[in-house]
Amino acid sequence: MLAKTFRRSATVVRNVCASFLVMSAAACGSDTPSEPDAGFAATNSRGGSGTTSGNTGPTGSNGTSASRCNGTLGAISVEQVSVPNGASCTLNGTRVRGDVKVASGATLIVDAARVDGNIQAEDALSVSVRNGAFVDGDVQVKRRASVRVENAIIDGNLQLEESGVSLVATGIRVHGDLQVKQGNAVEISNSFVRGNLQLEENRGALVANGNDVGSDFQVFKNIGGVRLTSNRIAQSLQCKENSPAPTGGSNTAGEKEEQCRSL
Repeated sequence: MLAKTFRRSATVVRNVCASFLVMSAAACGSDTPSEPDAGFAATNSRGGSGTTSGNTGPTGSNGTSASRCNGTLGAISVEQVSVPNGASCTLNGTRVRGDVKVASGATLIVDAARVDGNIQAEDALSVSVRNGAFVDGDVQVKRRASVRVENAIIDGNLQLEESGVSLVATGIRVHGDLQVKQGNAVEISNSFVRGNLQLEENRGALVANGNDVGSDFQVFKNIGGVRLTSNRIAQSLQCKENSPAPTGGSNTAGEKEEQCRSL
């Protein structure tokens, strides 16, 4: 009788475990505990999916912690994003509460997304910020990358420097400074820069057309040619040691200096 009762109790326990999917391996008679997945795929209302790995545990009902991105993340909230060497990451309507970091040879597309921290790329292949994207911090790109910023807002600085980096910026708002130093070609059009706009020691062709600058516009020591047209500068337009000298016209400024005096 005691053995029969024990067998009936064991059957009940097994049924309860199966019904409620109890995760404790010991409770259901297994010697091996379940292991969490190494990564996750996040699907969202935009239909995109992204694969991340590393710190992948949920942080609550409104966010997911994600430290690596190689693919597409849609309209979800994550704590931070890291794009590994050679990977390609698209943030499509994503909310990133921290920084986005882009490694060597990697590609980042920020499409209608919001980044509460900084975007930082070093030796990346390309960085694109577009379609109403908002960055609450700085966008900082060092070496090599091709950078496109279109119809976006950067609440901090947009800073590009060193060999190979290039910029196309159209219809953007930068609430800090816009700086391109020791880079390649630059084209800035129909944009607003609240601080200084600085183009220094670049080797490629530089074009600035139809921009509003809230402080100084400084063009120093560039060797690929400079064309400045229809820009509105609240303070000084300063040009010196450029070879060849800048060309263009119809610029307005509080003061025009040296090579840009007649522009």
